[in-house]
Amino acid sequence: MSKHHHHDAPKDNYYLPVATWEKGRNVLLALFVISWVAALAGFSLDHKQFFPSYLVAFFFGAGIIIGSALFIMMQHLTGSAWSVPLRRLMENIMMTMPILAKCGSIGHHIAEPTTRPMASSATTPCPSRISISQSSGRCDHCTPIDSA
Repeated sequence: MSKHHHHDAPKDNYYLPVATWEKGRNVLLALFVISWVAALAGFSLDHKQFFPSYLVAFFFGAGIIIGSALFIMMQHLTGSAWSVPLRRLMENIMMTMPILAKCGSIGHHIAEPTTRPMASSATTPCPSRISISQSSGRCDHCTPIDSA
């Protein structure tokens, strides 16, 4: 009859070696540090241009993250199976939403100086949904508004 063959072939392993993960982590950490050093240098050179540039970069990142979330929602709604490998990438991108929220709180203080009290109403809504008194020109956590 037929002979029974036993092969010691290695099984497929879909995990990356630890050294590869550590190298990737170190590269991303270096890029993170370089980015913040460049941002601080830009702030020190021209702080008026820094704020609009920060908001443009924030909305660029927000668009990518929110687009990833929408892609995942559409794939779950339609029940498609073809997008599973791509969906994993989008889920990893979407995991950065807490970082986006923290960057948005920084953006709130960047946008704050453009909020001015209106002469026709007693209070002006603050972007964080706290009203600003015209007499003091400030909310609980924002910098004072210049009265113009």
